[in-house]
Amino acid sequence: MARNRSVSPPPDLSEDGKVLWRAAVRQLQEQGTWRAVDGPLLESYVQSVLSARAARRAGQHDIAAVAERDAVERASALMLTPATRRHAPNGKPARPAGGMVVEGGGAVA
Repeated sequence: MARNRSVSPPPDLSEDGKVLWRAAVRQLQEQGTWRAVDGPLLESYVQSVLSARAARRAGQHDIAAVAERDAVERASALMLTPATRRHAPNGKPARPAGGMVVEGGGAVA
């Protein structure tokens, strides 16, 4: 798998969707979990986020909540949440010289 290689978003995504797609691909590449086969799942994640935003703007909070839950589920499957990202090949926090792991504002030995 080539890292840091540009992966174009689907052409029918809005500009906001393309920005989100590129940011997600960059994160997935950096943590070593990007696979082209995950493209449809990533597209579904992006669409869920965009749908949630649109529903919130329209005052459709129940619909937005469903889309947000869908987005979280897809983000978890892609290892894009803090809880799942830590299990990615390159997702572990770095250990500074003192051997302490700094994560979430606290230090853990």
